[in-house]
Amino acid sequence: MPPVPRMVPWTGPEEYDQVYQWLYSAESRLRKLGIQHVKMWMSRGKVPHAILSTASFVEVQLRDELCYDETISQHELQLLYSMTFTRFVNGMVDPEQQGVYATSIATLAAKLQMPLWFVELRHMGTHEHLPSLVILRKGCRQALEWLNINYWMSQKPLFSQRLNEIRDVVLEYKRTKKRLLKEQMSDESQSLATTNKILKKLNKLVSLEIISESLIPVLLEVGILVPTGYDKRAQSLDYEIPTDRSLLWHPFLYYCYTTWSRFGDEILSAMCERLSEEDDEYEQNNYSLTIVAWIKHLLIIHYKQSAPIFGSIEVEGVLEPCLRRPNVYTRSILQVLLDYDNVLERSVTPFVKYIDKMLTMKCTPVPISDLPRITDEELNNEIVELTTKARRPLESVPMDMTTQPLTQTDNQTETSWKLYDINDWKPCPIGCLPNGHIPSLELSVTTNEDAESFVNKYL
Repeated sequence: MPPVPRMVPWTGPEEYDQVYQWLYSAESRLRKLGIQHVKMWMSRGKVPHAILSTASFVEVQLRDELCYDETISQHELQLLYSMTFTRFVNGMVDPEQQGVYATSIATLAAKLQMPLWFVELRHMGTHEHLPSLVILRKGCRQALEWLNINYWMSQKPLFSQRLNEIRDVVLEYKRTKKRLLKEQMSDESQSLATTNKILKKLNKLVSLEIISESLIPVLLEVGILVPTGYDKRAQSLDYEIPTDRSLLWHPFLYYCYTTWSRFGDEILSAMCERLSEEDDEYEQNNYSLTIVAWIKHLLIIHYKQSAPIFGSIEVEGVLEPCLRRPNVYTRSILQVLLDYDNVLERSVTPFVKYIDKMLTMKCTPVPISDLPRITDEELNNEIVELTTKARRPLESVPMDMTTQPLTQTDNQTETSWKLYDINDWKPCPIGCLPNGHIPSLELSVTTNEDAESFVNKYL
């Protein structure tokens, strides 16, 4: 049974970095947007305490800066700052309380390299007179700086520096393995030991939880599994991975599978998703054709060889994206599944026939000039005929039945139905997304403000 994946409220590194830029922006409008986005994360799942504290400090800062627009006293601001500091310090040091006997907050704060006067400020706000606004404002600025250095900046290596380190290890393996293949070393055990020594460096950089965000994107870059030279890439859908390239990458892929059990399913799924991306970088220079060749190569090995590279593969992980986003690339992959999997052949063949029909229609569009035409006279005659037919049921209704006239408002006359442009319309099976992409289900950030105002007003 695969381990439970690590869940985070942000959809990817880009969203995470965007919120960071907003929270530390000089513009009040962007900082407010960052706060609203953090509140949206809170509705998705658990948010790290450092992020919540950052948003709280920024929110109090904005409240302080814009207090001239609202009736808020200095005492209220002192309470806001003090409460934020108390929750900030408590939330940071509480996870460090691991012993049988409680350790002082000052000791735990020193372990976290937190300035001691943060603890004193918390103590004053909790047990003594509230600190002055001058001290609280200065403490807020220093707390945001401390969070930036000790949390936000320390997370960046996961998304940037770590990717560079992973890329360096993969390229080092590629250079070393190429050299060993050219030298044709007779001692295969020595060659294996040399490459394994390099591959073990990945264990310190990659874990199963982040494999889809770190190692796999690097492998799918141009220059790794997809060669840099255009002449070395696939030229058609019938292209097969050359022997020298399979000898180069098979040991690497097998090592990754034995180290991270879900690697095979993850990389095949990522490859299939790349085939549906509408990006010129992937559609040009035969990138997609080479990815298709790798998917078919790994699937054929899975079905034909007694000891495949990935051991066991969940074929549904390949089948689902191919059926969900049909195109010429995924159709070629589906053919491999039909050729080698008798169970899938019986259940998937109807869908493949429909995809073939859809692709044929897409490749041979009907010219506008070939569409049937109708004259104005024919159109008027048809309208009269339809109107006459529509009145017949009404004439059969007894005259003693009285009905109230229906009045339509402007909202009722509006309709969500519209005639689609014939040039943009594409056939889509019932139950599938029209463009193959899940639409953004995020509500406007103002929705959160509306909900808060409703709760404060009526509850």
